Amino acid sequence: MLKGSTNVEFELQNKTGKNISSSMADQLSIIIWEFKRAKYGQVKPEKTDNSFTFILRLYWMKSRSVLTSTKMSSTRKSAMFYSGNQVVDTIKCVVFETRQLKKAMLAGSLEYIDKQSGRIVNRVPVKVESVFKNSYATLQGDPDAAGEDSRELLKSKKAAYPSSDQMILDATEEFSKKAREIILSE
Repeated sequence: MLKGSTNVEFELQNKTGKNISSSMADQLSIIIWEFKRAKYGQVKPEKTDNSFTFILRLYWMKSRSVLTSTKMSSTRKSAMFYSGNQVVDTIKCVVFETRQLKKAMLAGSLEYIDKQSGRIVNRVPVKVESVFKNSYATLQGDPDAAGEDSRELLKSKKAAYPSSDQMILDATEEFSKKAREIILSE
C-alpha cells in the first residue's frame, strides 16, 4: 500500500482523555522511511512531494485501567516423617498466597487515508494491554512442610503497583509496536 507513496504524514488522534506519548508519530515516520528504503530502495526526499500522499492516522478511542486486583488464598500443607511403616512426626504449615494484578488497555485503529480524496483506504483495529502481575506468600508454621513451589513463592515479595499513568505509557509502547507490525506487513 505504501510502495508508491511519495510522502507519508502521521496524525495522532487521542480520544481517551489520557496523556499518551506524542513522540510515537516521529518514531513511526522513521520506521516507514527505513522500511521503504529497505524494501523499495526509496529514500525520504529533502523536499516534500505531495503528489501521492498517504496519511497514517493513529486513532485512540478507548483507554481503560483495571485498578488493583488482589486475590488472597491459603493452603494447608503437611509433611510426615516415617521410621519404617510408622509415622514418627508430622509437621504442618499454612501458606498465605497473594496475587497482585493490574491491567491497562488501549484500543483504537490505524487508518490509511488518501490525502487527495480524504478517503479512508484501509482501517485496521488495534487493541493492546499492559499487564502488571506479582505473586508472593507468607507462611505460618514449619517451613519444611511447604512444598517446593511454595518455597519459591516465599522468596518473592510484595511489589508496589505501577501508577495508572505508567500503565497507559506502557500500553502506548505496546500500541506503537503493534502499529509498526501492521505497517510493515502491508
